[in-house]
Amino acid sequence: MPRWNRKIPAGLVVVFGSIAFSSALSLNASYGVNVVGALPQGLPSFSMPVVPLESLLHMIGPAIGILLVSFSQSLGVAHEYADEHDYEINANKELNAFGVINGAAGLFSGQVAGGGMAPSAVNDKAGGRTQVSALVAWAAVIITLLFFTPVFSSLPEAVLAAVVIHALWHTVVARKLKDVRLESRTEFVLGVLTFVGVLTVGVLQGMLIGLVGALLAIILRSSRPHLSRLGRVPDIPGAYSDMVRHPENVPVHGVYIVRLDAPIYYANALTVRDRLVQMLNEADEPLKVVLFDAAVQSGLDITSSDMLKKLIKQLHNQGLLTYFAEVQEPVLEFSARTGLLDVIGKDNVFSTVEEAVNYIETL
Repeated sequence: MPRWNRKIPAGLVVVFGSIAFSSALSLNASYGVNVVGALPQGLPSFSMPVVPLESLLHMIGPAIGILLVSFSQSLGVAHEYADEHDYEINANKELNAFGVINGAAGLFSGQVAGGGMAPSAVNDKAGGRTQVSALVAWAAVIITLLFFTPVFSSLPEAVLAAVVIHALWHTVVARKLKDVRLESRTEFVLGVLTFVGVLTVGVLQGMLIGLVGALLAIILRSSRPHLSRLGRVPDIPGAYSDMVRHPENVPVHGVYIVRLDAPIYYANALTVRDRLVQMLNEADEPLKVVLFDAAVQSGLDITSSDMLKKLIKQLHNQGLLTYFAEVQEPVLEFSARTGLLDVIGKDNVFSTVEEAVNYIETL
């Protein structure tokens, strides 16, 4: 129908047309076609839930699962349509609205409420663009519950499913996965694992599979951080960058400037140490100084602090001086508490790499 005219309310035409067809031919009674059947009429009444404490404790686990599934789906749908129609989503406001509406639903014996994919897709297909469409739908639901629920008793369930599938179809097309596979093989694998988990095990279990897989991918990536040796960028005073990517850079004589391109923490501390020692051993000139560019280091833990203390002492024993540049304030405060700053020396910490290099070249 949209191919003929996008103004045709295709969903309504199909729903009411199938109701008329089903009623005229008695599809349920004569042919055994499953229909929606009798629906309760009227509005739900207000009631304060009274739940025993033991039952509440048993409900905590399922409630967390419902929260994860419902809110992640709602937020995912919100972002999907925000990207499509070029507007922004505030996740905190979405969560606040999610909490308020579910609290209200609980007082009226309602189901879990959220921004479902199916109603959002139907709303978008129908041309909804503002919150007015939700208010109209709200009014229509109330009127239907009060007066028109008997009309839908003959609606074939297959037709209802077809309307939902048609509305959702453009959001679950496989060609989107092709772009994801080309852009990020890791995210493609995680997406497929989650998809298979949802289909074969369950929605919550599938989401947990994706969540655990994503966490493992993050740990794996951060456990093997990249270290760069920096050199002066020609014709740009005070600029330093990776010498492997920019072989035209000029090394500072006798100084090995190293930048860790990911934060150090307990999972990668020893890997960082071993990789740095290997890089220093492979240096193509005698070294006197090792200068650490700590710009990306936003925090430390005890394991990484202990590793750095031992590493600095090891380098000092080898006759190498050590300096640090661009150390962030939280790192300095933590280093002072753990004794790392005493090993480094307060006078050996500089605001910028250029300032540190200028000092070193005066020695």
